[in-house]
Amino acid sequence: LGALVGYLEVAKRRELADAAWLEDLAREADRIDGVIRGLLDFARPEAASVRPVDLNERVVGAVELLERQGRLSGIEVTSELGEPPPVVLADPLRLEQVLVNLLLNACDAIEAAATDGAISLRTAVETYAAPTPSEPSRRREDPDGIDYSHLRRSRRKPRPGPELGEGRPVAIVEICDNGAGLKPEDVELIFEPFYTTKAPGRGTGLGLAICRRLIEAMGGTISAASIPGEGTRLAIILPIESETESEPPAEGQA
Repeated sequence: LGALVGYLEVAKRRELADAAWLEDLAREADRIDGVIRGLLDFARPEAASVRPVDLNERVVGAVELLERQGRLSGIEVTSELGEPPPVVLADPLRLEQVLVNLLLNACDAIEAAATDGAISLRTAVETYAAPTPSEPSRRREDPDGIDYSHLRRSRRKPRPGPELGEGRPVAIVEICDNGAGLKPEDVELIFEPFYTTKAPGRGTGLGLAICRRLIEAMGGTISAASIPGEGTRLAIILPIESETESEPPAEGQA
């Protein structure tokens, strides 16, 4: 790819071909480069450098980053940040990477819905309740009359780390949008590598898979819930720094 891009630059300088055609080639080379980098990130993740992190600070930082880039233009963003700020055990840079990715997905869903965009964020300390795994479902591409679900692994929620014991306090961050929403069969699959609901050329199907890998490496989980035509809720659950520093609400459950 490096050699290909180099030859394209030479072709531009020497005006060896139509400029627009060369720009198209360069853009596709960049896209392929992005796909390969995503594959490397997914296949060879480095060990997470976990330390106490202010969850609210990372949420605000991710929003401000996208606001500076103009990615949240025309979208109403509201935040309900827990007080005192939840302090989680996480890799700060990777946590912000995940938050930015989820916010960008919310922007894409809003754009697909062609509606007045709204994104809400919430952080809190709650009591962890382990999810129950679901059985694999029939996929829409399965041939009529044939069910391959018995050959697929169970559709489980991301496996929790040792810090996420049943009934223990955890921190949660939710990102909700009013975009196009997802079909039930898509909700089950969006964290699988190479699965995407976006139009061709708009997504590789690796973004959410990498997000899940990063969050699980920090001892947490990530899950999704959605209603077609109404929007999507993505939730990250992470271990907190100390059970004694942040007490969960009486009824709250993550």
